[in-house]
Amino acid sequence: MKLSKKDVVGIVATLSKDTTRPGMCHAAYCARQEVVFATDGHRLAVVREELAAPPKNWPKLTWDVETIYPIPRATLEAAAKAAKKHDAIELRAHPTSVEVVSGGVTLEVPKGDASIFPPMLQVLKASPPAQKAGTPLIGLNADYLADAIAIASDATSSKVVMRFGADPLDPMRVESPDGRVVVLIMPMRL
Repeated sequence: MKLSKKDVVGIVATLSKDTTRPGMCHAAYCARQEVVFATDGHRLAVVREELAAPPKNWPKLTWDVETIYPIPRATLEAAAKAAKKHDAIELRAHPTSVEVVSGGVTLEVPKGDASIFPPMLQVLKASPPAQKAGTPLIGLNADYLADAIAIASDATSSKVVMRFGADPLDPMRVESPDGRVVVLIMPMRL
């Protein structure tokens, strides 16, 4: 799977720095589906490999524990640092490890226990559809919203699609225009 440096920086921004919570400070690389999940408990980023022609809809994602590789935040930070601006960062899955290749540097991470992750796929599937009418009333952390827009926007424009649920406590979806990147932000109580 190839990701841009911007994708990896966005994934790192979504991960927790708290190493006592391994499911929050590791990205989940789903090798079979070429998807990376990252969360800190307040927001969730889902990034698919960049494709020449963007698909119309997300594939049916499944949580296949056998092909999920935890990648530590520090490894992704090192890969982003080694990459030049337009370099791709490649994730290569092997039966017992995953290689993170960036800027001529290869970092190998042993395959860890995928059970450390919270049920991220359930959160993504349960996020509400767009509200049809009315003005959304939602409280969000401004830094999280700015990060989500930066992660979901593409290099050619800063446009994103924002979807609000009917309930003020529903997560807000920030999506790239082609649907390749989805970031969910959990709201704050008003």
